[in-house]
Amino acid sequence: MFTQKWRMASGLRERGSAFKKPLFQRKERARSGFSTIAALAFVSVFVLGMLLAVFPAQPTFARSEQQSSRNAPSVGLQQAATSPIWYFAEGSAGNSFQEYITLYNPNSTQTTASLTYLFQSSRPSQVVTHTVNAFSRFTVNVNLDVGVPSTGPQQSFATIVRSDVPLVAERPMYFTVAGITSGSDVLGATNTNSSTYYFAEGDARPGYYTWVSILNPSAMDTAHVTIRYYSGGSRVGYQLIDVGPMKRATGSPNSIGLTQSVAIQVESSIGIVVERPMYFNANVPAAGGMTTGAASLVGATSPGNDWLFAEGYTGGRFQEYLILANFAYTDTTANVKLEYQNGSTQTVPVTVKALSQTFFDVNNAYAHPLPGTTPTPEVSAEVTASTPSIVVERLMYFHSGSQLSGGTDVIGEPGPASHSLYNFAEGFVINNFSEFLTIQNPTGASETASITLFVNKTIIKATRALPPHSRTTVDINKLIGPIGSPESWRYEVAMTVEATSGVIVAERPMYFVVGAITGGTDVIGFTGDPSVGIDPCATPPGVQPVSPTEITIGNTSKMQVALTFDAGGDVAPSSTILGILNNRGVHASWFFTGVWAQQNPVLVRQVADSGYDIGNHTMTHPDLATVAGVEECKQLNQADTVISSMTGRPTTRPYFRPPYGSRNAQIRQEAATLGYRAVLWTIDTLDWQTDSTPARILQIISANLTPGAIILMHAGSASEAQALDSVITFLQGKGYQLVTLTEDLQ
Repeated sequence: MFTQKWRMASGLRERGSAFKKPLFQRKERARSGFSTIAALAFVSVFVLGMLLAVFPAQPTFARSEQQSSRNAPSVGLQQAATSPIWYFAEGSAGNSFQEYITLYNPNSTQTTASLTYLFQSSRPSQVVTHTVNAFSRFTVNVNLDVGVPSTGPQQSFATIVRSDVPLVAERPMYFTVAGITSGSDVLGATNTNSSTYYFAEGDARPGYYTWVSILNPSAMDTAHVTIRYYSGGSRVGYQLIDVGPMKRATGSPNSIGLTQSVAIQVESSIGIVVERPMYFNANVPAAGGMTTGAASLVGATSPGNDWLFAEGYTGGRFQEYLILANFAYTDTTANVKLEYQNGSTQTVPVTVKALSQTFFDVNNAYAHPLPGTTPTPEVSAEVTASTPSIVVERLMYFHSGSQLSGGTDVIGEPGPASHSLYNFAEGFVINNFSEFLTIQNPTGASETASITLFVNKTIIKATRALPPHSRTTVDINKLIGPIGSPESWRYEVAMTVEATSGVIVAERPMYFVVGAITGGTDVIGFTGDPSVGIDPCATPPGVQPVSPTEITIGNTSKMQVALTFDAGGDVAPSSTILGILNNRGVHASWFFTGVWAQQNPVLVRQVADSGYDIGNHTMTHPDLATVAGVEECKQLNQADTVISSMTGRPTTRPYFRPPYGSRNAQIRQEAATLGYRAVLWTIDTLDWQTDSTPARILQIISANLTPGAIILMHAGSASEAQALDSVITFLQGKGYQLVTLTEDLQ
């Protein structure tokens, strides 16, 4: 990812360290400062030096590939929150980068995990297998797998993890980048059904380095990717990147000369996985001044109107922000509900401008609470919006003691809260790591959380009472305590958190100081993926396959025509077109792309409320004849989910219009299996051409008019918006009734 050479990072998680008092004493009711940091740093560096003297060719982070397992039978855990496949778009080894992948198997069956490494360079992909015992956590030293020590030349890659038995997988990394010595951790993605990804934050200011890592898992198709950067109400930059089959690539706002904070939208012709690593060395006065750290996360696949966060802290030298990014072309309003550890809450309204970011200062809300609120430094949050157009991240900067500096960043869990089971593969509690569990109860009822830890052939169980609308903190180091072994791998922890009756949100923040390597990581636990194992091209339950014969004209025995509007390009003319249709009282049909719907949720709802037919125009408007059949299915399925969530209708079936009119027998058949008939047209107004005029549109319609005609128009055409009123008058003057597509076929 970075091409220049940096100072090699110091060692981390060294084997042989004795268990000591955790460096970060965060109480379950209040967070105090880090302690004994200087002494721990000295011990860490000393032990590291001994290790490197004995094993000079080994990666600097000597974390053993060991199992933490239980020999007894099942403890009754639910295994629903697991997946047989995991994707990591980001990855690097060498030039100070040390990468691990942690695998958590909460099942009663041993499994073999196969890791496929896809290199950004011309190096062929590589497959390495590992055995993961039942009821165990296994750590893969990725540098060893790919044969690149942290002191060697850097190689960047993506990783796909496949397992016979469903697992949970995370990827911790440690590094020195542009003078920033820190670490990050991310929970992988579990499917490639999405061709869109969104990030609320992507900072390119001086001292910030933001990357967009893209994994193309297709063995056949090149992914044609567009990255758009938004700030201050407009698109301020973009990148076009082609990612070859089974390859990874990167973009960056820094690389195209941007120097501000941006929201990021990624759009692809096929299903991909996208991560956003971010490194920073910046002055954050409220967090103690110059702050260095890093964070990486997988993007949200769609904007939404509800986002939940279990973690949050405003005490000491911690600065917390909620970053709300609005990807729509219209402003939206949001409510930030803060839920404190003592059960007190406050809700603050926020306006989020179109194509913009809003930074909500959680510390300021703590310092200036609304009347009747008694805030605590420990805080959870739920952010709701009037439209499903926002993505929310929680960015935290911190200092503690004399050495710890860092930051964490997570995208919220899409709400409303609906999960009761969370699994975490990563966890570490040896002397210089402090691990916590934060649990949010966003409901109005009391709840109990059951916590199960896998550590050293031992199961540790605990429960916590969760008051209504509250947040609870659990110190995992304190919960485990010394268990009799000096070996660091014996303090690697996997964790399951389960609500006994209702729904919760669970996060796992961690903090570390080892020599020069300092920072923190944070992930929301894995809750499961209902799409895993489902063929995207299989007929969905409750859907009947339809005829693969395409539709090009309606009922030719009636004096009627169907105006059909494709919405996947420009936005501005759409409101004018909708207004004319409503004012004239005529019927019409619309075909939305999923991306257009995400950017225009208000218009989509207005079209639905007006009673017009709504069809599927795919998610990102690819040429379906150029991609594998499974990618067509993903496009239709994702668009259907996105559009239906906005219209309030159960589906966009039974009509879809192939982008560019590009189709063949296979495309029509695959769509028919999913319940869609391909709809083409009788008359193309050519309003999409740059030289289109209202007069030419009217002339084309007049020359080709016939009963039952399906007329192709575009919601983003300025000439169409200018011509439409005259077109309606002309058609009605010829005795034609303007009807929906459904009515035209009757």
